[in-house]
Amino acid sequence: PNAENAISTLKVAEQKLAEFDCKIEQVNTDRGSAFVSNNEEETSKFQHYCQSKGIRVIPSQIKNPQTNGKVERLWQESFQANHW
Repeated sequence: PNAENAISTLKVAEQKLAEFDCKIEQVNTDRGSAFVSNNEEETSKFQHYCQSKGIRVIPSQIKNPQTNGKVERLWQESFQANHW
């Protein structure tokens, strides 16, 4: 995904969670260019959006695909439970 799609998706999640008086405090992402800047001195559009909302961005560890597997499993279980 690109940064705009990632931000749009996050906005939808924020709106849905707000219906339950919940707030996103942190997100775990891979290190794709949609989520993190290649330049350590700059922030990506996604990071900037998250900072403006007080959301902590946690990039997955380099060469550790297990982190993404945990998130993928969580989404799978969530979709099955809610029949989205």
